Amino acid sequence: MVRISKKQPTEKVLAIMNEQFIKHIARIGIPKEAEHFFHEMFTQAEQTMYMKRFAILVMLERGYSFSVIRRSLRVSQTTISRVQNARNKNLFDRTALHIGRRLKKTHKNDDSNFFRFLDVLLRAGLPPQGKGRWKYVWDMMERDERKRQARLAHRR
Repeated sequence: MVRISKKQPTEKVLAIMNEQFIKHIARIGIPKEAEHFFHEMFTQAEQTMYMKRFAILVMLERGYSFSVIRRSLRVSQTTISRVQNARNKNLFDRTALHIGRRLKKTHKNDDSNFFRFLDVLLRAGLPPQGKGRWKYVWDMMERDERKRQARLAHRR
């Protein structure tokens, strides 16, 4: 749960802080640096919240059912509904547009690890509990990558 101080800065100061924050994010440009920024600026709980919200939006854009999203991401129906309602109110228009472009590229052999990982996770279901639990998913991603490379080679 996010805790916000009762002592809020003025609207003007908030606007300046927002502008500086957005400009900083826009200037990062290098994925590894963006990753460091994300991990340094947000707690583990905040990171999880943002990643799940993004994954829910991606899955909704791809047409997955609430039950698949709920099981795959281990989120509540209410959480999915909130994202869906915000999406229906056009609050995610730009993000959804970007996701749509990325999804089209993904189908054209884009190397987006997040989208490939999400695809494998959804096709395979969640891996079993216990030691080496994600090895199955990583192996499947490698297998998919080999198939993708073979298709690319075949097209040339």
